[in-house]
Formats: sequence, structure tokens, C-alpha cells
Amino acid sequence: MKVLIISDAWHPQVNGVVRTYEHIGAELVNLGHIVKVIGPGDFPLTVPLPGYPEIRLAVAPYRRLKRMIEDYKPDHIHMAVEGPLGWAGRRYCIRHSQPFTTSHHTQFPDYLAKRLAKYLPVLYDAVHRAGKKWVQHFHAHSNAMMVATQSLEDMLQAWDFKVPIHRVTRGARLDIFYPGEKTLFKDLQRP
Repeated sequence: MKVLIISDAWHPQVNGVVRTYEHIGAELVNLGHIVKVIGPGDFPLTVPLPGYPEIRLAVAPYRRLKRMIEDYKPDHIHMAVEGPLGWAGRRYCIRHSQPFTTSHHTQFPDYLAKRLAKYLPVLYDAVHRAGKKWVQHFHAHSNAMMVATQSLEDMLQAWDFKVPIHRVTRGARLDIFYPGEKTLFKDLQRP
């Protein structure tokens, strides 16, 4: 199966979303799938995310993304993040009756509300509600929504999400992290 992951969080960024999709992509390849990730670096015009200059966002990505999707001809499309590329991918899928899945990784409505409330505290509730509606709208047409934790799943269910939610928990790389010798700490002072 040819899988396309569209993510506003991708190389050269280093963060949890990027690391998650590096590992998911590698595991999909190990299972025999072909995986392509489209990120902001695939677009000629990007701008820094306000407050996070290390995160670049593609500007007006729809036409180029449409060409990239049609050239790749994926069997499955997944939107990893609710940014400009995610919205453009969602728009493409809806217009072309292409099923897709999405992920929700962060407390976006809370982050946005806290940032604005820093300057205008009275706006916190209104901005949080608007952020929630924005996230709900993004995921509304998704066939399934992936989350990493029980707490994110609980929060989205409390927000009355109608999309089927599936937990894709993060694991540990056992080739890197493994138990040490049982005597490794034997000479340390005990509490």
C-alpha cells in the first residue's frame, strides 16, 4: 500500500510529532508499505510560526500539494497536523472523495488561548472555544482520528467528537533502550 503522510511538522524540525512519524513511517516500511511524507520543506514559500520561528508553515500550499498527491497516487492519506498543509490535504480529500485519517497531538486550543490571554486575559474562554471548534471542524470528515494518550482521547470525547478515535501509543525502541545489569547501581548510596 502507498501511504502519504502530510505534516506541517517535518524535517528539519525536531519535535515529538516529527519523531513519531519518523518511527511510524519506518514501521510501515518494515511491514512492506511505501511511505512518503510531505512537509513544509517541499514548498517554495514558508513563513515562521508566530512564537515558534523554528517551525515553518507553507504558504498557499493547495495547488502544489494537489499535484504532489496526484503524482504519487497514494492508497491512503493521513493528515498529521492541523496546519496549512493539513487543511490543504483535507480540502483535497473532500473535493476528490478520497478517504483520509487525521491525528491530534497537542492541546492546541489551550496553547492558543494562553498565548492570547497573556496580553488580554478576558479573551481566554472565547479563544479556547474557537480553538476547540477549529480542531473539531478539521477532524470532522476524517475516517478515523489517531491520538497518542488516554488523556487526549478523554478530552476529545468530552468535547463530543463524532469521529472514531484510536489510540496509537508511542513505544520504546528496544534496540536503544534496554535493561542494564541488575548490579549497575549497587554501589550507589541508598535513599
